[in-house]
Amino acid sequence: MPLLVRHPAPYPTESLLGYVLRVSEDNGYSSPWSVYRLAGLKSREMKAAGVRLEKLARVTNWPSEKLDAIAYSAPPGQPRSSRLLGLPVLPQELNLTHPRFCPRCVREKGFLEAHWDLALMVACPVHRCLLISSCPQCGHRLRWFRHGLLECECGGDLSDCELSSVSEAEASLLNMIQKQALAYPPNASNPMGLPQDQLMAMGMRSMLLAIRTIAKHRILADGTGDSKKDQDIVSAASRVLVEWPANFIALLEDIGRQLPADTSGGVGKQFGGIYRGLFRNKGMGDSKHTEFLRVAFLDFAMNHWGRGYVDHKIIQKLGELAQNDFSRRQSLPPR
Repeated sequence: MPLLVRHPAPYPTESLLGYVLRVSEDNGYSSPWSVYRLAGLKSREMKAAGVRLEKLARVTNWPSEKLDAIAYSAPPGQPRSSRLLGLPVLPQELNLTHPRFCPRCVREKGFLEAHWDLALMVACPVHRCLLISSCPQCGHRLRWFRHGLLECECGGDLSDCELSSVSEAEASLLNMIQKQALAYPPNASNPMGLPQDQLMAMGMRSMLLAIRTIAKHRILADGTGDSKKDQDIVSAASRVLVEWPANFIALLEDIGRQLPADTSGGVGKQFGGIYRGLFRNKGMGDSKHTEFLRVAFLDFAMNHWGRGYVDHKIIQKLGELAQNDFSRRQSLPPR
C-alpha cells in the first residue's frame, strides 16, 4: 500500500476528523476523500464513529494505537457510548457531521482540537466568540471534506469572518467543558462562582447530562428558548450555574411559583421533574458526585420553600460529608 508523502503526527488533543483533514492539506489534496481512498477505506468504513484505524494507520505511517487515542469508537464494554479523547460520552453529545470551530484558535495552534466535536461547544471560551459553522464567502455549511483547516471547498478563507461575542457566564461554562475534554485542571480563579470542581469530578458524560438537565428546566421555567438548541442550552445552564448555588435556588423558586396553589406533599415529589433528572437518573453516575446538587436542593427545601415537607429519603441519600457541610451552613448538629 503506498504511503503519503507527508506524515504529520496527530496531536494528543486533536480531533480525529480534523487530523485527517490536516493530513490531506499537508499532502496537497483538495479533500480528505483522497486520503481515505488511498487507505483503501470503503464508504461504509468512513463513518467517524467506526473508521478502520488500521487502514488509516498504514498510509499515515503512525501506529493505530496513536490514532485510537483520538478516535470516537465505543469504549470496551460500552457499545452504546462513544469516546472523545478516551472519555466515554453519549453519541448524541458529539457533533461529527456539521463541523464548527474557532478560526482564531486554529490559526494559533495549527490544528483542530477535539473539544470542538462536542455538540455543546457552541463558542470559544478563549476568544469569547461564537464558532464558525458556515463559509463567510459562499454561505454554505462547513463540511469535513474541504480544502483545508481554514479553507472552504469554494476556496474561501474561513479565518476571514466576524464572529459574535458571548457572555462571560457562557464562556466560563464552556471553559470548564473544554478543560474536562482536554484533561486540563480547572482554573485557579473562578470569578463567576461556578461549581467547577464538583462538576468536573463527575466525568464528562455525567457533567454534560447535568448541564442539559439544568438548562432544560431553566428554559421550561422561563417559557422561552429551545431545549434542543445547543446555544440555548449553554445560555440557560450558564445562568443557573454561575454564583452557585444562588441561581440554582432561584430556578427552583421559579419552578415552585408555577406549581398549583394547593400543591402539597414531599418536596422531592413536588419538584419531581428536576429531582428525577438530577437524582434518579443512572446516567448521573456515582451519587457522591451529585452531593453538591443534593445539598443545594435541601437548602432550598428547608430554607426557601414553605410548602410541603422534606422527605427523609432526601436527607438519607446525602453522604456523611455533604450532611456535615449542610449542617455547618444551617447551624445544626451534624448527624
